[in-house]
Amino acid sequence: MPLENKDIVKRIHRTLDPLMKGEGFARSGRIYYKQAGDLIFVLSTVAVGAYFSSVTGWPSHAFSVWDGVWVEGISPAIIGKYPKKQDKRGVYIPEPHTCFHITSPPDNALQYGIDRAHPHPYEEWGQKIGVENPAERQRNDLWIVSEEEAQQAALFRELEQQVREKFLDRYNDYTDITALEGLILDAPRLFNHRRGVDDDTPLPKDSNAGGQQYYLHYATLFHQRYGTEEQYLFYLHRLEEWLKLPPHSYQKTLPSCYYCGCGNPFRL
Repeated sequence: MPLENKDIVKRIHRTLDPLMKGEGFARSGRIYYKQAGDLIFVLSTVAVGAYFSSVTGWPSHAFSVWDGVWVEGISPAIIGKYPKKQDKRGVYIPEPHTCFHITSPPDNALQYGIDRAHPHPYEEWGQKIGVENPAERQRNDLWIVSEEEAQQAALFRELEQQVREKFLDRYNDYTDITALEGLILDAPRLFNHRRGVDDDTPLPKDSNAGGQQYYLHYATLFHQRYGTEEQYLFYLHRLEEWLKLPPHSYQKTLPSCYYCGCGNPFRL
C-alpha cells in the first residue's frame, strides 16, 4: 500500500535512529549531527518537495541522503554566518548544504549525497509516472518509495546498509588533519591544475582563471587554524595578490579574522 510522506519520515527514522544514535549522533528533525572537537558531522534525509516534483516529475515524497562535515573556523567564513539552530547543549546544527561533503568524488565537489547501491529502475518509474527527461531517468541519488510493501522493506534495508558503509564506516577518518585537508582542498586544487594554475604559478591577470576564489579562501583559513604559520602566510599573501586583480566585482578587503591569528592548533 502507498505510504504518505509522514509515514515515510517515520520509516526513515525507525531505520536510522538506532544506527545513528548508536554512534553518538543526535537528531533534530531530519538532520543527524555529532560534534567532535572543531567538527560537526551531519547526515540528513532531504525530501524532494513540491517544487522539485513539479519540475522533474519525481514524487514529492522521494528523498535524498546528504552528508558532510562542518569545520569550525572555515565553514562559518564560507557561508558568512553560523548555523541558525543550536541544541540545548549549544551545539550548532548545520544544514548539509553548508558542509564539506564526505561522499564527494575528489574531482567533482558538486556531486554529493549517498546514492542507491544499484541503479534504480528509473526507466520503469519514469514511464509509470510520466518523467520524460532522459537525464532524470539516469540518476540514482533519489530514494523513491514504492507502493509495494516488499520493495519498501528492501529500500529501507538498503538505506541502512548504504548509510553504514558510505558514512558511518568512514566519517571518523576526517578527524585526521591530512584527510580533512584533502576533503576541503583537493577538489578546488585539481580544478586549478586542470587549467594550468598551481601554487607555484604566478596568478593570471584574469582572476577568475583556475577558480582561485574558493581555493585561496579555503587554504588560507584551513592553514590559519590547522596548519603551520608558514603555510598560512603563504596562502594569505597569495590571496591578497589575487584580490588586487580584475575584475573588481569581488570584495577587495579581507575580514579581520584572516589576520588576527585566531586559528588554533588542530586537536581533537
